[in-house]
Amino acid sequence: MSDERQRSRIDSIDLLRGIAMLLMLLDHTRQLYGPTPYAVLDLSQTSPQLFLTRWTTHLAAPVFIFLAGVSVYLYEQKAGSRARASKFLLPRGLWLILLQVTVVNLSWQGGSLLGGDPKDVDRWKNCCEL
Repeated sequence: MSDERQRSRIDSIDLLRGIAMLLMLLDHTRQLYGPTPYAVLDLSQTSPQLFLTRWTTHLAAPVFIFLAGVSVYLYEQKAGSRARASKFLLPRGLWLILLQVTVVNLSWQGGSLLGGDPKDVDRWKNCCEL
Protein backbone atom coordinates (compact mmCIF):
# COMPACT_ATOMS: atom_id res chain seq x y z
CA MET A 1 0.00 0.00 0.00
CA SER A 2 1.39 3.41 -0.90
CA ASP A 3 2.11 6.01 1.78
CA GLU A 4 -0.41 8.44 0.24
CA ARG A 5 -3.26 5.94 0.38
CA GLN A 6 -2.30 4.79 3.86
CA ARG A 7 -2.47 8.37 5.16
CA SER A 8 -5.94 8.91 3.68
CA ARG A 9 -7.48 6.12 5.76
CA ILE A 10 -8.81 6.64 9.27
CA ASP A 11 -7.54 3.83 11.47
CA SER A 12 -10.34 4.06 14.04
CA ILE A 13 -12.98 3.53 11.35
CA ASP A 14 -11.11 0.53 9.97
CA LEU A 15 -10.72 -0.91 13.48
CA LEU A 16 -14.41 -0.48 14.30
CA ARG A 17 -15.41 -1.97 10.94
CA GLY A 18 -13.14 -4.96 11.62
CA ILE A 19 -14.67 -5.50 15.06
CA ALA A 20 -18.17 -5.31 13.55
CA MET A 21 -17.21 -7.89 10.91
CA LEU A 22 -15.82 -10.23 13.58
CA LEU A 23 -19.07 -9.92 15.54
CA MET A 24 -21.04 -10.71 12.37
CA LEU A 25 -18.82 -13.72 11.79
CA LEU A 26 -19.41 -14.92 15.35
CA ASP A 27 -23.17 -14.54 14.94
CA HIS A 28 -23.35 -16.25 11.55
CA THR A 29 -21.17 -19.20 12.51
CA ARG A 30 -22.97 -19.84 15.82
CA GLN A 31 -25.70 -21.75 13.93
CA LEU A 32 -23.13 -24.12 12.43
CA TYR A 33 -22.52 -25.74 15.81
CA GLY A 34 -26.03 -27.12 15.87
CA PRO A 35 -29.59 -25.94 15.95
CA THR A 36 -30.94 -24.44 19.14
CA PRO A 37 -34.53 -25.60 19.72
CA TYR A 38 -35.18 -22.58 21.93
CA ALA A 39 -34.94 -18.81 21.74
CA VAL A 40 -31.33 -17.90 22.46
CA LEU A 41 -32.40 -14.50 23.81
CA ASP A 42 -34.78 -16.04 26.37
CA LEU A 43 -32.84 -16.19 29.64
CA SER A 44 -35.14 -18.86 31.04
CA GLN A 45 -34.08 -21.27 28.27
CA THR A 46 -30.50 -20.42 27.35
CA SER A 47 -27.11 -20.17 29.00
CA PRO A 48 -25.72 -16.76 29.95
CA GLN A 49 -22.78 -17.24 27.57
CA LEU A 50 -25.01 -17.92 24.56
CA PHE A 51 -27.32 -15.07 25.52
CA LEU A 52 -24.45 -12.58 25.82
CA THR A 53 -22.89 -13.78 22.56
CA ARG A 54 -26.16 -13.33 20.69
CA TRP A 55 -26.96 -10.01 22.38
CA THR A 56 -23.50 -8.58 21.63
CA THR A 57 -23.74 -9.54 17.98
CA HIS A 58 -26.87 -7.40 17.67
CA LEU A 59 -24.51 -4.42 17.75
CA ALA A 60 -22.64 -5.49 14.62
CA ALA A 61 -25.15 -4.58 11.91
CA PRO A 62 -26.06 -1.11 13.26
CA VAL A 63 -22.36 -0.26 13.68
CA PHE A 64 -21.59 -1.50 10.18
CA ILE A 65 -24.45 0.53 8.65
CA PHE A 66 -23.44 3.60 10.68
CA LEU A 67 -19.88 3.28 9.37
CA ALA A 68 -21.20 2.97 5.82
CA GLY A 69 -22.94 6.31 6.30
CA VAL A 70 -19.80 7.86 7.79
CA SER A 71 -17.81 6.57 4.81
CA VAL A 72 -20.28 8.12 2.37
CA TYR A 73 -20.03 11.44 4.20
CA LEU A 74 -16.23 11.33 4.19
CA TYR A 75 -16.16 10.41 0.51
CA GLU A 76 -18.48 13.33 -0.25
CA GLN A 77 -16.13 15.66 1.62
CA LYS A 78 -13.18 14.28 -0.34
CA ALA A 79 -14.99 14.49 -3.69
CA GLY A 80 -15.95 18.08 -3.08
CA SER A 81 -19.60 17.83 -4.12
CA ARG A 82 -22.62 15.65 -3.60
CA ALA A 83 -23.04 15.21 -7.36
CA ARG A 84 -19.50 13.89 -7.81
CA ALA A 85 -19.90 11.52 -4.85
CA SER A 86 -23.26 10.29 -6.18
CA LYS A 87 -21.75 9.71 -9.62
CA PHE A 88 -19.26 7.32 -8.03
CA LEU A 89 -21.39 5.71 -5.30
CA LEU A 90 -24.64 5.09 -7.21
CA PRO A 91 -23.11 2.79 -9.86
CA ARG A 92 -21.16 1.03 -7.12
CA GLY A 93 -24.36 0.39 -5.17
CA LEU A 94 -26.15 -0.84 -8.29
CA TRP A 95 -23.30 -3.26 -9.00
CA LEU A 96 -23.59 -4.63 -5.47
CA ILE A 97 -27.34 -5.14 -5.90
CA LEU A 98 -26.75 -6.87 -9.24
CA LEU A 99 -24.17 -9.19 -7.65
CA GLN A 100 -26.59 -10.01 -4.82
CA VAL A 101 -29.42 -10.84 -7.20
CA THR A 102 -27.23 -12.97 -9.47
CA VAL A 103 -24.09 -14.43 -7.96
CA VAL A 104 -25.16 -14.66 -4.32
CA ASN A 105 -28.66 -15.96 -5.05
CA LEU A 106 -27.33 -18.47 -7.57
CA SER A 107 -24.72 -19.80 -5.17
CA TRP A 108 -26.89 -19.93 -2.03
CA GLN A 109 -30.22 -20.92 -3.50
CA GLY A 110 -29.32 -23.84 -5.70
CA GLY A 111 -29.16 -22.16 -9.10
CA SER A 112 -32.36 -20.16 -8.91
CA LEU A 113 -32.32 -16.37 -9.16
CA LEU A 114 -35.55 -15.96 -7.22
CA GLY A 115 -35.20 -18.76 -4.70
CA GLY A 116 -34.34 -22.41 -4.53
CA ASP A 117 -36.26 -25.31 -3.12
CA PRO A 118 -38.88 -24.02 -0.64
CA LYS A 119 -37.43 -26.36 1.98
CA ASP A 120 -34.04 -24.67 1.62
CA VAL A 121 -35.58 -21.21 1.95
CA ASP A 122 -37.45 -22.31 5.11
CA ARG A 123 -34.27 -23.89 6.47
CA TRP A 124 -32.34 -20.64 6.04
CA LYS A 125 -35.17 -18.60 7.55
CA ASN A 126 -35.21 -20.89 10.60
CA CYS A 127 -31.43 -20.70 10.83
CA CYS A 128 -31.50 -16.91 11.02
CA GLU A 129 -34.37 -16.49 13.48
CA LEU A 130 -33.73 -15.15 16.95
